[in-house]
Amino acid sequence: MCYRGAKSIMESSSQAKGNSLEDAVELIEQSIFHVNPAFKECTLTINKKKTLMADGVRHEIDLYVEIDLGNGYTSTFIFECKNWEESVGKNEILEFSEKIKVAKAQKGFFIAKSFGVYAKAQARKDNRIELLEVDDNFSLDVFPDFHAYSTQGVNTEIEMHQRDEAGAGKIKMEPIDVDSAKIELRGKVISRNQLLEWIQDVAIQDRLKNEATDKLNSGTYRYTHEMELKFEDKELLCNGLDIANMKVKVEFDVSIMRTPVVSRFDVRTRGRVIRFGTMVLPSGSKLDISMSHIHPKQ
Repeated sequence: MCYRGAKSIMESSSQAKGNSLEDAVELIEQSIFHVNPAFKECTLTINKKKTLMADGVRHEIDLYVEIDLGNGYTSTFIFECKNWEESVGKNEILEFSEKIKVAKAQKGFFIAKSFGVYAKAQARKDNRIELLEVDDNFSLDVFPDFHAYSTQGVNTEIEMHQRDEAGAGKIKMEPIDVDSAKIELRGKVISRNQLLEWIQDVAIQDRLKNEATDKLNSGTYRYTHEMELKFEDKELLCNGLDIANMKVKVEFDVSIMRTPVVSRFDVRTRGRVIRFGTMVLPSGSKLDISMSHIHPKQ
């Protein structure tokens, strides 16, 4: 019983490693497709773990990629991902060559950390195969302080000033019932809440633009910020009155969230993906973050 349990855990861990590489390759290929102007009018379909049957033999394709070029033309590519510590051997290449044949693929990409001498020699016999080495231990110095932040607990005070008829001076307005006021911003009627959300966003961004949040530890920090917003003629109207400027005071909390890197893959000539652990936001919702970068050659 203990042996079987240990074996099951090992298989689960191995499968998770393989899945993480497949997920990374899928994201890289999606990125390559979407930034290539030649594919603007095309449709991309990616199937993971696709099963094909040929002559009673079952073949599993890690990533089955189909590009619909339109007018009945399609191109098919398949990917084999081996997140192994040991080198891929000749037999794996032979099996992959058969998968390319069964899938009727134009090309097959075999991705692994390393390939044995015989595997490389076997791959050279099939010009549809391209071997790609993957590195999962490259430096992360490019963003050592990666983090995310969210704002909440926002309180806002505003004081509006009306433009005088000559447009030169400013007169403090009488109190306005903002709840019932008709508000127009840049020619568009908006609600009180929309105005407050816009003001809060401007003020918060103004306060945080010079804040080194990447140097803060995980936690929640309280900020107070005062600023003045100036408006062009008729840019902001409140009950028909032309607002020249607005004094704003905003108080808000900033939650700094950090999460470790859980996987990193750099696929030669294609791109790299860095995946972070799940972030739990103050609202209780969860956020999964992955960053992809296409190598310039693509």
